[in-house]
Amino acid sequence: MSFSFPKAHADKLEFLIDAQAYYSRFARALELAQEKVVMVGWNVDSRTSWVDPQTGQRIKLSTHIRRCLQANPKLHIYILCWDFNSFVGKNREWWPYYRPEAWGQRVHFQKDFFHPLLSSHHQKIVLIDDQLAFVGGFDFCEGRWDTPEHRPIDRERVNSKGKHYSAFHDVQSLVQGPVVQDLVEVVTGRWLKASGNELKSSVKINSDLNQLFEKNNSILRDCSVQVCLTQPEFQQQKPLRENLRATIELLKSAKKYIYIENQYFTHTRLVKVLLQVLKTRSGPEVILVLPRSSHDKFEEYTIGITQRRALNFLKQNDYWNRLRVCYPRLEASDQHRLYVHSKLLIVDDCFVKIGSTNLNHRSMSFDTECDLLIAAHEEEQKKQIHSFRNQLLSEHLDTSSKVLECQEARGYSLLQMIDERSKKPRSLQEWPDGLRWFEWFLWSQEPWFDRRKPLFKLQSSAFSIKNLLRRTGSAPSVDF
Repeated sequence: MSFSFPKAHADKLEFLIDAQAYYSRFARALELAQEKVVMVGWNVDSRTSWVDPQTGQRIKLSTHIRRCLQANPKLHIYILCWDFNSFVGKNREWWPYYRPEAWGQRVHFQKDFFHPLLSSHHQKIVLIDDQLAFVGGFDFCEGRWDTPEHRPIDRERVNSKGKHYSAFHDVQSLVQGPVVQDLVEVVTGRWLKASGNELKSSVKINSDLNQLFEKNNSILRDCSVQVCLTQPEFQQQKPLRENLRATIELLKSAKKYIYIENQYFTHTRLVKVLLQVLKTRSGPEVILVLPRSSHDKFEEYTIGITQRRALNFLKQNDYWNRLRVCYPRLEASDQHRLYVHSKLLIVDDCFVKIGSTNLNHRSMSFDTECDLLIAAHEEEQKKQIHSFRNQLLSEHLDTSSKVLECQEARGYSLLQMIDERSKKPRSLQEWPDGLRWFEWFLWSQEPWFDRRKPLFKLQSSAFSIKNLLRRTGSAPSVDF
């Protein structure tokens, strides 16, 4: 496979499970940053808050940014955020888009509208002094913070309005080494397309960033990492389908198991690949972990229906009983749901693909995405990936990694470990079958909201009121 970036090297790579681990680590990284922090996301909300694991106090993103800027006069923070449309504007913070100067003098806020109509900038990357990066499925927005306990009701899980939200699960990676320079090039390119200006490079070596890696945690060392991109054809920008190609190759290469956590699973090509995998008599076990409920009714009756069709088709063709389509249950009554937002693929303890890419048509061709494909060549690296997978499973199955390791040593398969705990209150449950009769007639296999190609070759900013005003000279332009 040929990619925009060649295979690179990571000195250290650590997986961060759930927002408590990621947000607290980011807060520490912001304190250690010397010159530059770049935050790239689908959304960056100043109201985002989390609980400090050491003090137990709640930290607000805007307050923490302001504190770090005051402590370090040389620090600049760059925020690149999708110029969203009204379909997803319900829970968004609107003022940064129309008063970006309110972030502060050394916070440079830029809207990314360089994409076709109805497409989105969906990458989730944070760079610290161009030497360390966070890559995964997390945005900085409300409704994301949670702990691995995922309590059905948690008094700390509230938004800025004091409203409680559901349990939330996602994963992020923390990486250091030469591969970070490839991510710097990705971010610099996006910033240039969105703003017309180039980001200045960080020149000083920040040795303090080594403190961010926790000694007691599983860390991959000296591993091979590939940056995989998705971007739509737009103006002079060539289309990239690297995430689709990499995902297909990984699924085809599986020998023992395929473990997937994802927000969506609707891509018809991936359904066909998995179908071939399931037809093979001696093929791998396949575990799909998805959210049980959609975000809202609109999503439930759009992409939700397409997803149920795809999953039903796979389950009906599971010839050798090697497939489990699951959702995490938190309690016996199943009243409080855990929303799975991860974009994660693990194959045979040898490969991990983690980033912003959902397994739907949009993420594989129409939106702007960035993932890391991690390959383990040494036994110690494979052990770390194995440990990471067991951490995820133990969280969903309400047990410990040591228990799972003991069961594996006794010959248990992944499916047996999942099935054995299916009666427990907290467990992985079989995704429900069936579609209601009227849902068969609502949408085709590739509806307009989950497209591979743009409907029209129009720029998203054409429908941005402020950009229209700027073009006519009626609105002031903020000099960043």
